Order: sequence, then C-alpha cells, then structure tokens
Amino acid sequence: MEFLVSNAINTTTLASVTSGSATAAFLLNTDVRYQYQTSGFNNDLTTSTITISFASTITIDRISMQEMNWKDFDVFYDGVTANTFTITNPTTASSFTSNSATDMYLATTQVNVTSVTFDILSTQVADSEKAVGHIYLGSNSLTFPRIPNAKSYTPTIEPREFVHQLSDGGVRRHLVQNKWSATVKFKYITESFRNSLRSIYEENNSHVFVPFGTGTSWDGILFDANWVGKFEFYKYSADASSSGFTGSIKLKES
Repeated sequence: MEFLVSNAINTTTLASVTSGSATAAFLLNTDVRYQYQTSGFNNDLTTSTITISFASTITIDRISMQEMNWKDFDVFYDGVTANTFTITNPTTASSFTSNSATDMYLATTQVNVTSVTFDILSTQVADSEKAVGHIYLGSNSLTFPRIPNAKSYTPTIEPREFVHQLSDGGVRRHLVQNKWSATVKFKYITESFRNSLRSIYEENNSHVFVPFGTGTSWDGILFDANWVGKFEFYKYSADASSSGFTGSIKLKES
C-alpha cells in the first residue's frame, strides 16, 4: 500500500497528442469509463504519441496506465527515445512489445524529467484506435511497512445518486458519479510509521492512494483521496507503551 503525490498531469495544457485531441481531457479523469482515444490511427503500422510536458523539472518514480488497449509501446522522458525508465518490476525498461494487461502500475528508479512521452505502436486487438482511460505520473510519498489483515481494509465504491420512489412502488435511479472510499486499520505500528502518517495527515492535501500496486496483474485501483476525520494513531495497542500504536485511516476520493 502506498500514498503518492498528486498526479503531475493536472491540466490538459500539459498534454500534446498526435490524434484525438477532443478526448485528451480524459487522460486526467480517474473515471476510466471515459477514455482518451485516437481518431484515424486504427492501424498497427501507424504510431500515435502522447507527450506530457511540464513547466519545470519534476521527479518521477511511479507511472500507471488504466483501461488501455496498448500492445507495443514505449515510455521515455525528455524527448529522447533512449531515455526509457528503469522499472523495478515487471521488466527492466519501459519498452513493451507484447503487452496484454489493460492496467499497468510501474515502480521505477527516480528520475528528474521535463517531459514524458508515450509512443503507441500497436493494439491488443489488431488495428484498433489507441485508447487509455487514465494516466498517472508522479512519485511515492509513503509506502506502508505491511499490509493490514483482510478485516482491517474496507474498500467501497460509493455512488453519488438520486433515487426517486415511483407511484407503483418501483424506483428510478439517477447516477451522477461513482467514488472510491476506503478505511485502513492498523495495530502495533511503530512510532516512526505513526509520525510518517501524521506528516501525510497534516499536509491537508489529497494524496493518491494505491492499495495493491503490483507490477503484474494489477487490479487497477488508484484514486486521489482526502484523509477525512480525526488522526487516531496516538492510541497504544496494549498496556505496554512499547507495543506500538493503533488507529484507522479514512479515505474519500477527491
């Protein structure tokens, strides 16, 4: 489990695309039902490019792509194709030739960059328009020292909805948006981890939460979250103060 800094892709003015500019805003949208998609690039012999350019140098060590159909693609920085990212898992360089995953979470060695480029050469279903639901670029803020047990982690999709009772006893439902929330409980954490959590809490900013950012078979859960409510981790886990601390983290999607 990790907290990441907010997505560096925070405005469409950072993005330059060779095709599909009408849907470029969906690169920022965490609702992956809405995808960026090329137009007229449904040919595996035609390369489509997405370039994210920053006003100043930023640090990258986490990259994710959700709901994509890319098979053969390269990710590099500062406009030089040889500048691939060194990925700790699942491969050694950010160049892929036979990808079949629709969601990909990449932990990389830390690099300072001014731009990141995605060259998409082919798609998983041959000769399709190149599509992706959401891209994250940023860096790690805090890695949890362990995963809580199953009953201490509760992820939920909460709908923003209006439900109308009809005269015949039925209902009509109008869904505005689905949002993630999660509760994470810990016992016996160290003072050091307690203090790291408090630093995150006191920033009073949202952080991207990734519960299981695996290098392969990633479940695609990533959302920008606010830590709501109180900070509970000054409660001792047992009578002995050396036992560590207990508390819970309550997160709601931004």
